[in-house]
Amino acid sequence: MTIAGGDILAMVTGGVLEEHDLISALEVSEVISVSPASILKEFVSDELDELLDSGETAWSIYIGAQPPTPSNCITIYDTQGILDGRLIDDGEVITHFGIQIRVRSKEYEDGWEKITDICSILNAGKNETITKDSVDYLLNGANQTTPVTPLGVEIESKRRFLFTVNYILTLKNLV
Repeated sequence: MTIAGGDILAMVTGGVLEEHDLISALEVSEVISVSPASILKEFVSDELDELLDSGETAWSIYIGAQPPTPSNCITIYDTQGILDGRLIDDGEVITHFGIQIRVRSKEYEDGWEKITDICSILNAGKNETITKDSVDYLLNGANQTTPVTPLGVEIESKRRFLFTVNYILTLKNLV
């Protein structure tokens, strides 16, 4: 007996899903075409602009990798998100994108203050329009999934403190 790909999917899901349903769901779930971390960087940069240029310690924001210098920096990583079902009327898959924010600081208190500032901005933000590369995105909300977590001191001899916090974002492309 030969079973086609769609027949296996129907068999495994008890006939609830067929191959065309899966393909349709995957196409619709691609709400945005760029990294959610890069979009969030635009939002965080804009909101922290006064703090970043306040004449105090300089802070730089990076995506996906933390460089060896500067000592004081913010890095936003894309992490696992959640597919949260489909809307009945149009079949749109609701995607919540995962991100992690990591702050590295020469001074413990400066790092703690910076990551809690970022949390305050994200926790207050809803229905924010963010523009990246002339494309508008809507940040419906950012749900904090972990408390601010101090990771201790880097292993290397620079003695810089690390902090992280994780979020799930509801973010979509505005057409």
